[in-house]
Amino acid sequence: MLRVPSPYEEDRRRIVRERKVLMEERIRHGNRVKGLLFSQGITGCDPLRRDRRDRLETLHTGDGRDLPANMKRQVLREVDRMEMLLDQIKAVEAERDAMLAEERQSAREVVMLSKVVGIGPEFAAVLWGEGLFRCFDNRRQLAAYAGLAPTPWQSGSIDREQGIGSPETHACDRRCWKWRGSGCGTSPPRRSAAGSTSELPRMADASRR
Repeated sequence: MLRVPSPYEEDRRRIVRERKVLMEERIRHGNRVKGLLFSQGITGCDPLRRDRRDRLETLHTGDGRDLPANMKRQVLREVDRMEMLLDQIKAVEAERDAMLAEERQSAREVVMLSKVVGIGPEFAAVLWGEGLFRCFDNRRQLAAYAGLAPTPWQSGSIDREQGIGSPETHACDRRCWKWRGSGCGTSPPRRSAAGSTSELPRMADASRR
């Protein structure tokens, strides 16, 4: 069943999504600067260095000439656009950090994410803003969100459902249930003596209906 996020939850996602767009634009401008300089035989110039403008004044082409005037002006305009994007990225990151600090006061999931080694503020904001804020009422909703889709097999007159039996799927299912708060009071699927998850075939059948 589709759960439409609230206006506040949808608006909260804008922070990490905007940063992603800004990062893509910054990478494009940086690559364009590198491409323009490479066309003149210049390599090894990092446009993200703080002394990028000073280094640009000392660059020479591959055959020893000074950088052409029009080329230099074009590169400088690209640098101007990139620096504007860097300022906007810093502003968005400040808003992201403020949002996470506010969410830590009311959401224990954000506190748990901040304690995990290897998860920084950006990844924590993506996990919380895009998925972990949700509440699942039953296994069908959890299976649909985790991508546990059925695997039908058809060959001639044979048409049957193979179920979900890969180790990766089992691990994904267990990780979802270990995340406290995601189950909303439901119990994790049971495993039989053979090691298979007894609830998963029924989840697959339910997701097809």
